[in-house]
Amino acid sequence: MAHSIRRWAPAGAVALVVAASGAWVDAGSGVATQNLPERDAGEVLALLAGHDHEPFSASFETTSDLGLPALPTNIPGADSGALSALSALTGDHEGRVFVGEKGQARVQVFEDFGERDLITNGTEAWYFDSGDNSVVHVSAPSGAGHADENSGTPGTQALQVTPEALAARVLAAVDPSTQVSVDGTGSVAGRAAYDLVLTPRTADTLVGRVAVAVDGDTGIPLRVAITPRGADRPALEAAFTSFDLGAPDAGLFSFTPPAGATVTEQELPALPDGHGVADGHGRGDMHATGDAPGAARPTVVGDGWAAVLELPAGTVGSDAFAAGGLADQLTTKVDGGRALETSLATILFTDDGRVLLGAVPLDRLQAAE
Repeated sequence: MAHSIRRWAPAGAVALVVAASGAWVDAGSGVATQNLPERDAGEVLALLAGHDHEPFSASFETTSDLGLPALPTNIPGADSGALSALSALTGDHEGRVFVGEKGQARVQVFEDFGERDLITNGTEAWYFDSGDNSVVHVSAPSGAGHADENSGTPGTQALQVTPEALAARVLAAVDPSTQVSVDGTGSVAGRAAYDLVLTPRTADTLVGRVAVAVDGDTGIPLRVAITPRGADRPALEAAFTSFDLGAPDAGLFSFTPPAGATVTEQELPALPDGHGVADGHGRGDMHATGDAPGAARPTVVGDGWAAVLELPAGTVGSDAFAAGGLADQLTTKVDGGRALETSLATILFTDDGRVLLGAVPLDRLQAAE
């Protein structure tokens, strides 16, 4: 499957328990959350959406229970990047994140077999997987923008499950049909925060509610918990376990491939304005696809929580569904193609080679198809 990364705004993640009282407290933090000034839902939403760049260091954890089947350990011809991305959607993960000056960030995700790192520094980005000692180096030519905004490195989607990355996706779906409320205050990683709750009113989405812990001082999302429609517990949570404001050591944003590593070089195309992915609002994002101007590009059908992203034919190779392969084992045959269904998202691989995906039920993808 083709890989492309939009604006990468890292932060940390860990699953915290939402107290039955509707407020949540980080055990032992001792933070006096009652000192936060009273803000209504619109003010907290604006605080979240408008927070400025802040250098920081953090530790995080993520938990997910999307209903995905257990991944087989020996899949003929399976793409390691695809396996890494899928593994990020199952089970628990820990790691660290460092944010420096604008364009500088590093995310480390620790696994049983080692770690995966994504480092961005100005016009270049590095993705390192210690499991197979592989490195992808992406550089942006003059005029292409920062590498952290455009990186197309295989496997980097596996490092995007952080509070700020999740919050950015949530904010993109918020529309006038979204019910917004504040469900008290609490603390995450020793930081006092508001508990902002977003509830889609449409029945055309799998998302039931999203709870975002918004830092009362900086507006940075400290925790995001997404609960499927009809469920009583989140299927995906991301939150900080520690959080320290201040610029990290600048050396963390430099990277030298380890001895013996397989290094792949990529360069982002300097495409003219207007050749990005349409997002339904007349805007576009640059992608490291390497295709020529005028080539078929992803489009969005609908908007808000029920938006469906359509990737053009050829996004997935014709051999992806070979018997016993990764796609073959994770998808089921449905009208119009093959589908991968989770509690929060659905992907439809159509018979004509296109890919439709969204936080919607399968029938909506089939209707869009």
